[in-house]
Amino acid sequence: MSQAYGREAFVFAKKETTLGTYVHPAAADAIQTISCDLGFKHERKDIPLKSSSRSLVTRNTGRKSANWSIEKYLMPSGTAGTAPDDAELFEALFGTVVDGASDVVYTLAKEPNIGLSILCQDGHYQEAVCGAVPGKMSIKFGGGDEPKVSFSGDAYDHYLSGSDTLSAEVTASDKILVTDARQFCIGMKIKVGTEDNTTGFVVDAINYGTNELDLSANVTHQLANVAVIPFAITPTYTGDVMVVTAGTVTIGGTTIYVTGATFDVDQKPKFRNDEFGLALPRGLRYPDKREVRVSMDLYFESGAVKWYNDAKRFTAQDICLLIGDTAGKKVQIDANQVEFDIPSVKRPESDEATISIGGICKGTATGEDECTLTFK
Repeated sequence: MSQAYGREAFVFAKKETTLGTYVHPAAADAIQTISCDLGFKHERKDIPLKSSSRSLVTRNTGRKSANWSIEKYLMPSGTAGTAPDDAELFEALFGTVVDGASDVVYTLAKEPNIGLSILCQDGHYQEAVCGAVPGKMSIKFGGGDEPKVSFSGDAYDHYLSGSDTLSAEVTASDKILVTDARQFCIGMKIKVGTEDNTTGFVVDAINYGTNELDLSANVTHQLANVAVIPFAITPTYTGDVMVVTAGTVTIGGTTIYVTGATFDVDQKPKFRNDEFGLALPRGLRYPDKREVRVSMDLYFESGAVKWYNDAKRFTAQDICLLIGDTAGKKVQIDANQVEFDIPSVKRPESDEATISIGGICKGTATGEDECTLTFK
């Protein structure tokens, strides 16, 4: 196959044992996404040595950096007490998870320090990042828009592996010759002809001069010109897209009706990526205060005036966003101390006046309790 269609991309996310060390995902690590973007940069610095020529002659290689983002529908598993497919994304963002008999609760840890390996499998190639740390999460829903969640952040390193053919017959060897070794990447898994070593051959080393790949296990016997392709994983999924017609929003126990709502968490992690002698990060830190925010759009009915005046008095509010109404298919967001920003009323020429209310979610003196997110 020479094409790679975005609609055919499969995405997998796996929690790492050691932050920044790539872990190969399995079928159960699949998540259903709307989009997945993986990015990579590697510094190349111009070296301005004095010369009689105006030509740039010298460049040095600097540090590596990677980033990623995922957008998807909010999809509970369908079974109360069972985490969703994207459970490890939520755990890595929040830091703490408690699996109960009837619910799965995510709470904020002071410093989550959890990294993910994310793999995007698309036709003839696979792309991945390791040490992917969720910095931001945003949940959005409304009367005309199914609930969605997005995650994004930085990562340690990046991998890209494609397809090629054997240039020579191989028998009982962990070394194979391909037509163009530049198609492959150390650390990724491949299939050689009809052999896949059950869970794929890992590429341990590449000689770009001789086009030789060193594999994690022997290839029994394959003829020249057979395909060498990424080891494909068949994804398994649970859960369904949530509907817009079930759920409630309350402020201080009072039910309100919203046309849209957004819940955002920004953990503000930073990689330690400025130390001498290293091309990759050596650790993760959380030097800044996290930011948790909620916002809601609603019609400016007579009962909504009090929310405006509460904002002017900086009165903290207890917010509960409950999406869904069936066990196993509900998501609840609780923020007990939301201090509203002072809102503005929008008055269109011919339609109803509206108001957007929202603000910062504060913690108590104990801390790490600005919010909880529960799959029920």
